[in-house]
Amino acid sequence: MTNSKSQVRPIKTSTLLALAAALALAAPATGAQTAAQTAAQAAYPTRVIQLVVPFPPGAGTDALARLVSPALGDALGGKVVVENKVGAAGNIGTEAVARAMPDGHTLLLGGIWLAVNPSLFKSMPYDPKKDFTSIALLANQPLTLVVNPGVKANSVKELVALAKSEPGKLTYGSAGIGNQPHLLAELFVRATGINVVHVPYKGAGAALNDVIAGHVTMLFLGPSSTKPHIDAGKVRGLAITGTERFAALPNLPTFDEVGFPIREFDNGSWWGLNAPAATPPAILERLNAAANKALQDPTTRERLIGVGFTPRGGAPSGYDRVIQSETATWSRLIQSAGIKPE
Repeated sequence: MTNSKSQVRPIKTSTLLALAAALALAAPATGAQTAAQTAAQAAYPTRVIQLVVPFPPGAGTDALARLVSPALGDALGGKVVVENKVGAAGNIGTEAVARAMPDGHTLLLGGIWLAVNPSLFKSMPYDPKKDFTSIALLANQPLTLVVNPGVKANSVKELVALAKSEPGKLTYGSAGIGNQPHLLAELFVRATGINVVHVPYKGAGAALNDVIAGHVTMLFLGPSSTKPHIDAGKVRGLAITGTERFAALPNLPTFDEVGFPIREFDNGSWWGLNAPAATPPAILERLNAAANKALQDPTTRERLIGVGFTPRGGAPSGYDRVIQSETATWSRLIQSAGIKPE
């Protein structure tokens, strides 16, 4: 019979020493990695921060980004550069941020398309809820209803009466299907029961130019774009969204004042700062603090207000509530009106 003890082979001392060394090296490696990540977050930002604007230069979204980015960079102790990544109703630039490294160096200037596009497109390249983290609401802005000066309407009531007397003859422009000027105009059309033809453009500037030229009857657009032309008499302002008059256009009544209370008009346009999901909490906290500091900078506030923006700020939760509320509002309209992308 074979002795059972003879079958047990002792582990060599050299093997034990090698195993112990490996374990000793493995443990501090994890600690070192965590320490490195912590150090990187503490040193943030370590390079230029890219603020992605998913629309062309010159529009309100781009203007806001370029007004806020210097003060945001100063508050972070770094530099923030604006990059326009245009296309697909904002989806191209927004997807680029969703897929970026979540280290706080690639941010999104978010807006209404985060609430609209999930209902507008059958297939989305990103999920606004899962792929992004809110940092802060930056600003909002009312929208003005303007018409060509040759239009025989000096008020909203007169415009509605004109449209009802000539069904299908008046037109309204927009920066494309599903953007806010289109959606607000669609709400206005449905609320007043008028028959007006939609003329979509590839940008707000082109739509406004055609209103000025008389090729299109009317347009909803922010005062940062329309105010100079209202002041110059190139377009006629009829009303403004929101619950109170706008300081830069004090003679322009609200829709409530002229007898057309449309609650979906109250928020106007809005913009916020978003980061890719999984961005470390420490970096998100710094970004929120920096955004609020930037919006309190006197020079930045003066410039924002001067072109029609109302600075906001606050906690990420406040921005989340805006997105959730607007998502519900616009999804109902898109479904009921059967709005589809081009």
